[in-house]
Amino acid sequence: MTLNKFLWTLPFISFLLGYFLINQLFNTKKEIEVPNLVGTSIIEATKILSDAHLNIRILSQKEEPDLIPGTIISQNPVNQKVKQNQTIYLVVAKKPDFYKVPNFMGKKLDDIQPIVAKENIKLKIYYEQSILPENYCITQFPAPNTNLEEKKILLYISSGNNKEIVFPNFKGKELKSVINLLKLNNLQIKLVMKNPNEEYNSSKDYIIIDQRPFAGSLIKLNPNLNVQLIIQ
Repeated sequence: MTLNKFLWTLPFISFLLGYFLINQLFNTKKEIEVPNLVGTSIIEATKILSDAHLNIRILSQKEEPDLIPGTIISQNPVNQKVKQNQTIYLVVAKKPDFYKVPNFMGKKLDDIQPIVAKENIKLKIYYEQSILPENYCITQFPAPNTNLEEKKILLYISSGNNKEIVFPNFKGKELKSVINLLKLNNLQIKLVMKNPNEEYNSSKDYIIIDQRPFAGSLIKLNPNLNVQLIIQ
C-alpha cells in the first residue's frame, strides 16, 4: 500500500526534476559587473552597456549648468553584479531652461517687486540720482529680453531729483522714448524742427540732433525746467 502511494508521486517528482534540469541547461545568462557610467556621455554609456549586453533607460534629466548636456549624473544599479539584458537606469544632465529678463525700465520699484517675488529673481539694487522720479528704474543689467541661466538682475533705481544732476545726452535717440522719459518728471518740452519750413507731425519718427540744456550740464530738476529738443 505504501509502495503504491510512492509510485503515485513519481510522475510529479519527475516533472519537477525535469523542469529544474531544463532550467539549469538553458539559463546560461552569466552575471556581469555593472560598469560605472557616471561622468560619461550618453553616447559612451549606450555603447558600454550594449557591449555588456545590458539595457539602458534614461530615468530623468537634471539641470546642471556646469556639465556638458548628456553627461551621466547617476545610475541604478551601481557597484553590483546583474544578469545580461537587465536594465540600467540613468539620470542625465541637461542645460538649464533659459529665462527671459523682464523689462523693468521706467517702472516703479513697488510694481517691480511683486514680479521679482513671483519669478524668484535674485535682485540687487543701487540708488542713483536721475531725471526719473524717486524709486523708478533708471536702467537694468542684463538688458530686457536677455536670455538668462540664473535669475539674477541688477537694477539702478532713482533716488529722486532734489539735487543737481548731470543732464543726460539725448542726441541720436528717438524722440518718442525721450518724451516719455521727460513726461515722467512733468518737465516742459519744446520741439524745434531742424528744417524751419517743415511742420511737426506726431505720427512721424524723429531723431534728436541737439538739445538744451546741453548734455553734461549740472542742473536742478523742477517742473519749470524747459527742455528744448532739436529734431529731424
